[in-house]
Amino acid sequence: VISNSETIKICSDKLKFYKFCKKNSLPSISTYEKYNNSLKNKLIMIKDRYGAGCSYNEVIKNTKTNEKIGNNKVIQPYINGDDFSVSIYFTKNNFNILTVNKQIIEYKNNKARLQSIIVNIKHNLYLKIISLISSIKNIFPGLYGFVGVDIIIKGDNIFLVEINPRLTTSFIGIYDTIGINII
Repeated sequence: VISNSETIKICSDKLKFYKFCKKNSLPSISTYEKYNNSLKNKLIMIKDRYGAGCSYNEVIKNTKTNEKIGNNKVIQPYINGDDFSVSIYFTKNNFNILTVNKQIIEYKNNKARLQSIIVNIKHNLYLKIISLISSIKNIFPGLYGFVGVDIIIKGDNIFLVEINPRLTTSFIGIYDTIGINII
């Protein structure tokens, strides 16, 4: 049981995903193929355009202008917030939030990687998270089965980082924390 191919295609490409979210008013992170003057002298995140699981995430100060970064990478403004993932089970007509998970990201030599994850935490913006997932369900009706949604929370703002229409790292801890075997 997986999401449809069009949904997987959109979610697998960070640039296409951003454009789709922007068109549908989802609060995602601005994403560019080349250096952008609006980000000059600010911290930026360079990512693999098609990567998964922090495959390549580098934080640097944007000092370049109008240069392509190449090698299937994208640029986003760095958002200094708290990293979370939401584990969800989507059905044809509904969804069930299984867990909200705190991601512990380690930065070493300007590279970011997932160090650990705390599965099934309580968050004071839970109702706002539910609202976001409801919007995602309406905009991505092809999501089906187990899906991981990565978000950054800064203050009262939630930024959608990516949607992973597949099993994610948090899947391992779901049974231990809520006693549900997704398989």
